[in-house]
Amino acid sequence: MKRNVILAIALGLIAVGTARSQTTTDCTKTSDITVTCTTTPPPTPTPPPPNVFDQWNKDRAARQTAAAARQQAAAAAQQAEAACVGGGGTPYRGHCLTQEQYAEAKKAEADYSASLEAARIAKFAAQDAKDAKKDAEKEAKAAKKQAEKDAKAAKKSQQVAGVQ
Repeated sequence: MKRNVILAIALGLIAVGTARSQTTTDCTKTSDITVTCTTTPPPTPTPPPPNVFDQWNKDRAARQTAAAARQQAAAAAQQAEAACVGGGGTPYRGHCLTQEQYAEAKKAEADYSASLEAARIAKFAAQDAKDAKKDAEKEAKAAKKQAEKDAKAAKKSQQVAGVQ
């Protein structure tokens, strides 16, 4: 027992000595009478980095918790769907609808898809019309140029025929 007490005191003195040895004191003589001393405490120790195994265990626990939450959500969704079907409804996008509501939702969906397709077709038709107009303008311009050339050629041939 005495031996343990002595060891504890010795370890305490060693720890205190180590702590004291880390403090520094700088003294500067400012005059024949005055000396200024500055004592610097030891730097605060930085905490050790997290243990790799502890971090791995935390990450693993987080993944397991997330997986359990996903399984629970899937089970709840299956139960809700079963209750909906059992009550005569139809599950649709997270809601339980009657047959009439389901038919209306599917019709609205089909109408929306058809309107998107009609808008896409109209856009292409407008582009085709624009391209056709440009082509017609180019052709008209080319025909006008050709007609002017033909008119000049005819005029020249009349002048040549009138001279002979």
